[in-house]
Amino acid sequence: MKAFAIFFTILLMIFAVPKVVSAHITVKPESSVVGSYETYTMKVPVEKESNTTKIVLKIPDGATYESVEPVLGFQATFDSAKNVLI
Repeated sequence: MKAFAIFFTILLMIFAVPKVVSAHITVKPESSVVGSYETYTMKVPVEKESNTTKIVLKIPDGATYESVEPVLGFQATFDSAKNVLI
């Protein structure tokens, strides 16, 4: 539970304190069980005429990244040295 709490805290910090524009996301499920396999869904609403061009997700130590569902027009890259999904 601690690893997932850290994961969501970092995730919220990434999007709650953006550098260029303000944005908000939703992540489901909101909590997880330690040692379980979870599928997380992130939704980024577009409220203005500018589209979302980049999302960076920092994955905390103790949590592992498996895969991203392909979405037409988007590319996902995992940097294992930095534990970051871009």
